[in-house]
Amino acid sequence: LELFRSGVSNLLERAPHVSGKLRLIVGSDGNWLATHDAYSPPSRTMRCQIINIAARAEAIGKQTSYGERFALRRRAEAAGFDDAILTRGAKTVIEATTCNLLVRLGGAWLTPNLDSGCLAGVTRSFLVESFGVKEAEISRANLAVAEAVALTSSLREIQVVESIDGILLPSSHALTRLADDFHSWILGNLAP
Repeated sequence: LELFRSGVSNLLERAPHVSGKLRLIVGSDGNWLATHDAYSPPSRTMRCQIINIAARAEAIGKQTSYGERFALRRRAEAAGFDDAILTRGAKTVIEATTCNLLVRLGGAWLTPNLDSGCLAGVTRSFLVESFGVKEAEISRANLAVAEAVALTSSLREIQVVESIDGILLPSSHALTRLADDFHSWILGNLAP
């Protein structure tokens, strides 16, 4: 732990940013890498494609194959989309390629439950714990009637999905308000 603290401290001194994103990558061999880059939250809306994927084996902790996920994102981009919403069959919506989903149905904010195979993301957890977002099974049919859909992650915070498979989603004041409230909450909870 002390090695991480001193390494990150040195990195932040060498690469200071008013607003930055810090990423730690730890290999199975114990080697690690830290990066610190300038950051500003994304402001554009996303156009997503639904891609059905095979079930994955049970994992311990927050794990995913970024190689596989970036390949799926490149597939969506090649088809003219910004990202992909991953599903397992018609009944199970999982997440996007590298972030979680937030869906508004019947006036309630929902996120796919962990049984879907989604990662237990940090932003997702904050939204469930502090913003009344409920975990639920979400189907592809739910996406077709959603009042709003967003991508969530530590770097995206809450990013609006404007269309799915080329079908425009309704504009949502509730989503804009939640995104603004969440951003203010994050800023108010940053440790110096």
